[in-house]
Amino acid sequence: MLLHRLISAYILLLVLRALVSWIPPSAQLGPTTRQLLATLFKLTEPVLRPIRNLISPVRVGAMGVDFSTFVAIILLSFINGFIH
Repeated sequence: MLLHRLISAYILLLVLRALVSWIPPSAQLGPTTRQLLATLFKLTEPVLRPIRNLISPVRVGAMGVDFSTFVAIILLSFINGFIH
């Protein structure tokens, strides 16, 4: 099923975004890498933004932990399991 594969691919993009979020903003990245990251953020932000509006990041010391990616992956996995 095409929809199942698309959702699975999008979940992988969300996981990649979560991993990339650990890279410090000051990291020396080439222009191609910066463009790929910008594209990744453009593809995933439309799903993550509404979730962030509902669930604020949790403060842990001086850091904020954003659970929007985790929630999106859970919701998409549920939808994917339902349609498969």
